Amino acid sequence: MTNAQLQNANLEGAQLADVTFNSADLSHANLKNSLLEGAELHQVDLTSADLRGADLTRASLYDCRLTHTDLRDANLRKADLTRVDLTAALLDGADLRGAKLSEAKLPKGLDFKR
Repeated sequence: MTNAQLQNANLEGAQLADVTFNSADLSHANLKNSLLEGAELHQVDLTSADLRGADLTRASLYDCRLTHTDLRDANLRKADLTRVDLTAALLDGADLRGAKLSEAKLPKGLDFKR
């Protein structure tokens, strides 16, 4: 989907594995506990979206905006987070093992040792 306008959408628990979104607006969307495994999200606005507990294993989020996004307890294993803006994102309990974070803007105080 290109240029999809899904601001404030309620997609809680949605099965979106392998979906492709390009230049979409999912700001303030509820994607809590959604399955986005292998999804391709490129230049997607996820500002203030709720992705708590979402499965983003092996997803590509290239150049996405995730400012103020709630990613607590999300699975981001082996996800491509190249050029992602995670400023002020909530990442407590998120699994980032094997994630690619090249050129990503990370939240201040992020501790990878936990």
